[in-house]
Amino acid sequence: MIKKEFLGIYNIFCSEIHRFGTDAVLLEYFAQTKKAKNACDLGTGCGIIPFLMLQNNENIKVTAVDIQKDAIDLVKKAVAENGAENSIFPINCDLKAIPNEFRCKFDLVTINPPYKRKGAGKITGINGIDIARNEIECDLKDICVCAEKILIPNGKFCICQRPERFGEVIFEMKKAGIEPKTIRFVKNKTADKPMLVLISGIKGANVGNEILPDLVLKNDDNSDTFEVENIYKIMRGKING
Repeated sequence: MIKKEFLGIYNIFCSEIHRFGTDAVLLEYFAQTKKAKNACDLGTGCGIIPFLMLQNNENIKVTAVDIQKDAIDLVKKAVAENGAENSIFPINCDLKAIPNEFRCKFDLVTINPPYKRKGAGKITGINGIDIARNEIECDLKDICVCAEKILIPNGKFCICQRPERFGEVIFEMKKAGIEPKTIRFVKNKTADKPMLVLISGIKGANVGNEILPDLVLKNDDNSDTFEVENIYKIMRGKING
């Protein structure tokens, strides 16, 4: 069943398999996409990140890549619904076989990747869900190699991942020639352990990074923090982010 989701300016389409969560919204916010001109969202799913990018930056061009045809069909449907044919370009392909025409093309690459190592996560038997959650079709090395290939020199790569895999992300980024520059941990509440880490890196940059203050989602009374309220206002098009 396909469901229409309203972002505030644009409509996107989700299914039982291709949906979006808070992580994707936080990644787009962290990536500061208002500064980008030509972006690529790998493993785009229903296309939430490309449409948030466009909502926050009407001049951006976004290539939305996914190995799953049914995901790309949802993005195509949203592109047609919103008249975004000149801004968002859905591509059904494996990021390990990204077309050579994309080499050194993008100033920003984002990905909300599978969180579980191959063989370590629960397999549901539903192919689309398993691919999204587990490193079945690609792993962190594949992702970072692809990002380096398609980024322009000094282009930015942004990824989210579970904190327990933080070291792996840093290792693979540096190995691929992308220097980690900005790191931010996400917590549900101030006293909690991090549940997510957001990392951005620059292709070919010098060594050195900045760890930002934690992004806390909830106050002690379970209400949204001020920053999270603003993130969702931006997402819903209520203020100019």
